[in-house]
Amino acid sequence: PNYTAISFVKLVSVAIYTIITTAFPLLFLPHCAFVALAAVLALVDMVVQRDNPYTIFSNLGRFAFVLTSALHAFGAWMAESAARRRFKSMKAMLLTRDRLERTLNTLMPPLVVDEMRHTSLSGMMPSHRYLRATVLQADLVGFTALASERPPS
Repeated sequence: PNYTAISFVKLVSVAIYTIITTAFPLLFLPHCAFVALAAVLALVDMVVQRDNPYTIFSNLGRFAFVLTSALHAFGAWMAESAARRRFKSMKAMLLTRDRLERTLNTLMPPLVVDEMRHTSLSGMMPSHRYLRATVLQADLVGFTALASERPPS
C-alpha cells in the first residue's frame, strides 16, 4: 500500500478536525460527536500502525488527541451551563422588575413613579411637600368571611 498517501490523508483529517473544533464555537452535543470521531481516528491510526511505520500519533499522542477533544466538550458543556444560568437569572430579574413596576403603579401616583424611573440611583429620590394629607390604613376584622357569605349587590 501507499503509506505516504494514507499518512497524508490522516494528517489532513487531523488538521481539519483541529481547525473545526478550535476555530468554531460548537455546542456540547456536536463536541461529543467530535470526541467519538477523535477516538475513531486514534483507533484507525493504532490499527494502521501495525503495518505502517509512518503513523501520525504515538500512543501518548493518541491519548492526548482524544483527551483534548473531551476537554473541548467539557468546556462547551460549562459554557452552555453558564449561559443557562445567565438566562434564568435574567428572566427572574425581569419578572421581579415587572412585579415591582406593577406594585409601584398600584401604590403611587403615576407622576411620582415616572420621576422615580428617571432619577439616577445616586440622585435624590423625588419628594413632594403637601400642606394637608391624610393617611388611612384599615383592616376590618372578619370582612373576608362576611364578604364570602353575601352575594354582591
